[in-house]
Amino acid sequence: MNAKYRIVILGLLLQVMATYSSTSMADIHVVGGTVPFVLHGEHPGPHNIIFNTTIVEAAPSNLERTMLPYARAIRDFQAREFDCLYATTNNPFYFAPSLIENQILLISRPVNTIKLHIYSRDGENVIHALEDMRGKTIVGTRNQLRPVKEQLGTEGARFITVFDAPKAFELLNIKRADIAAVYNMDAHLTVPGQIAEYSAQNKPQTTRYLYDARFAPAEWGEILACWNRPETKLFIENFDKQVTQLETTGALSSIFDTFK
Repeated sequence: MNAKYRIVILGLLLQVMATYSSTSMADIHVVGGTVPFVLHGEHPGPHNIIFNTTIVEAAPSNLERTMLPYARAIRDFQAREFDCLYATTNNPFYFAPSLIENQILLISRPVNTIKLHIYSRDGENVIHALEDMRGKTIVGTRNQLRPVKEQLGTEGARFITVFDAPKAFELLNIKRADIAAVYNMDAHLTVPGQIAEYSAQNKPQTTRYLYDARFAPAEWGEILACWNRPETKLFIENFDKQVTQLETTGALSSIFDTFK
């Protein structure tokens, strides 16, 4: 085969490969941070509905979705191995505010709000305000204790840092801590049926922990975050429209009511 024909064939091969790549490779790659019974393959939760329907419908171009453990998903997204991350929060613990202010990072409107509630053992004093926490031993994860320390001061209470919500409730249960600072969704997942709002008239007999729903030292919105480029900007805009429609019809609240 002479050089001329080899060049023609090579050109045709490159054209076919380019066409295949443009139609098979995703324009937007979204990673979902998995938490059992929140967003998960084997133990699905409310965010599976958003991840499998709303995100797909909002995509303006080819979309690929991947699920990874939450910490790894955040790490890989921060390293820009993915275009978008779901479901993270607008908590500055994860992303520097300057990234959002300078529109390097785009965030959607919240699909859900998670609140940091303060739980005490049933039969003991319920925490209604920040001052009620002063002098107490408070248990929680580093992320959950951070807003408490910022508002109360590190000298205002004793703090025990644990890895997750189950350990926090374990220490609260054995009286190693007076109160636990835990996000409402984590609490419902960790001790289902064992927590109740202190003013509830019909507390379940299984209630072991109480909280004041009106008091939350911090609250964050659960969002879709993307690195800014034309495709992801349109993706976020479409996603916001989908979420607004779900909110208008009441479908959004029904998805997350289990965790309120």
